Amino acid sequence: MLGPNGAVGQTLIRLLADHPWCRRAELAASERSAGKSYVEATKWVGNSDMPETVRDMIVRTCEPADITSPLVFSA
Repeated sequence: MLGPNGAVGQTLIRLLADHPWCRRAELAASERSAGKSYVEATKWVGNSDMPETVRDMIVRTCEPADITSPLVFSA
């Protein structure tokens, strides 16, 4: 997913958290967030907790060469 740190990206993560066949394989954001875990790079907003499946994922840059997933959601 591109842009997971903002409100729209977080909403998309919430909506896909329990999806039966869609899993979060990669998270990509700005250089400022790249290299950090998602929990470190994101100020989580809203009433629900951050899904455990993404908390420790390392955020990558949005460079096309850094993304290996065949399907990408952009927020």
